[in-house]
Amino acid sequence: MKITWVSGQNEQALSMNSSTAEAYGVTSETMIFHFGAAKQTVDVRFNPELKPDHVGIPAGWKKQFTIPEILSYQFYREGNNLYLGPVLALIAFKKNEEMTDRRLNSLRYYFRQASALQGLLFICAAEGIDPKTQTIQGYYYDPYKLENRRWKAGIFPYPGAAYNRTTMPKEIFDDMISSNSNRVFNSYTNGSFNKWELWSRLSPIPEISKHLPDTKRYDDQQSLLDMLKLYKSVYLKPAGGAESKGVMKAQVAEPSDIEIIYPYKKAGNGKYQRVLTQDELSEWSKNLIDKEYLIQQAISMARYEDRVLDFRVIMQKDGSNTWTCSGIFGKFGRQGGIVSNFTKAGFVLDGADALQLALGIDQPGALRRVHEMQKLSLHICQVFDRHGHYGDLGIDFIVDTNHQLWLLEVNTLDTYHGFPLHMDNTKLFGEIVSRPFQYANYLAGFSRNGTNKR
Repeated sequence: MKITWVSGQNEQALSMNSSTAEAYGVTSETMIFHFGAAKQTVDVRFNPELKPDHVGIPAGWKKQFTIPEILSYQFYREGNNLYLGPVLALIAFKKNEEMTDRRLNSLRYYFRQASALQGLLFICAAEGIDPKTQTIQGYYYDPYKLENRRWKAGIFPYPGAAYNRTTMPKEIFDDMISSNSNRVFNSYTNGSFNKWELWSRLSPIPEISKHLPDTKRYDDQQSLLDMLKLYKSVYLKPAGGAESKGVMKAQVAEPSDIEIIYPYKKAGNGKYQRVLTQDELSEWSKNLIDKEYLIQQAISMARYEDRVLDFRVIMQKDGSNTWTCSGIFGKFGRQGGIVSNFTKAGFVLDGADALQLALGIDQPGALRRVHEMQKLSLHICQVFDRHGHYGDLGIDFIVDTNHQLWLLEVNTLDTYHGFPLHMDNTKLFGEIVSRPFQYANYLAGFSRNGTNKR
């Protein structure tokens, strides 16, 4: 369905030709028109001058919000309601000023993949959301323009569904979910998990707890010493950190000193080591108390050529509201490092291939462990569903030297989808970046073929 702006048309009138009306089961009567979360009571009128599969919208509506006429939309009737859409939002930034051409272009692959759904997908910043008018400043992508002119600014209504990849004030988030029936996913500002909440909520579940490293809050120097007494080696992690930022390793050094290892600092081997006496540790550890750090049992993980290895499982809901494993990737860190940040002289492999390489096991053995990761990841997703609205999770595992599987963390904020590109697998990349919008399409009440799924 395409739209046509009709000048001089009554603000409460919606028009189409008789063949289009018949095709969609629309009669000449008063109905409620929906575009995203916006709705308007309209009188449906037949207009023989309109092209087939076009709906005539009053030009005066342009003052309220943007409905790009260059795009194609899905359209259906349900009872006394007419739905044009879907209207989907990608909330990717905190501030409007962050939406530069460079930053927008870095996310254009989401729009290229989602265009097959038909409808309006726009990108925005949390700052551009206005609860008073229930509109959002943002940009839509015009695939028919020259490459450097494809981003078009607009004022859009609250969407039918939104994919959230950034933080926002809770009052704005709550207003959005109340206006569109909780159709905002990856809602970590409302029922989110930091690393401590993750451990607290998963550890009571027997099927999952055996895969969790022992974890304690960092309260003081003694809490660190107690964990080192148990395990000799531990990780110190920010409770709310991501991408290995702020992660340190502490281990007992003879005779009673503590060695602290920082990743990627100063030394060419990817780590900076500092040995502290008990007195020095007391002063050093004061810096951690106000930063909400956790102490976590260090696992003797399997390594390859002295590279840390962990696994990212991408779990996404699809267009049928079903959790799907979109891919498992082995992330190899730099040689001698303590984290698996593969962008620092590391590399990525398919999960089964990484298991075979690092553990020296055959393909059936690797596939059994891949299946174990998938099964455990699905269980974790089901736990997350009880504490918020999620549709795109990145779950990290490690395998120890005895081939035991351990959960590291679950990523809900700005989950990284680019692993297939490091393996030259553009087809898988396209599937991963499109799946969140298939789910958003489902939430908004539209299926891939235009059939209502409300």
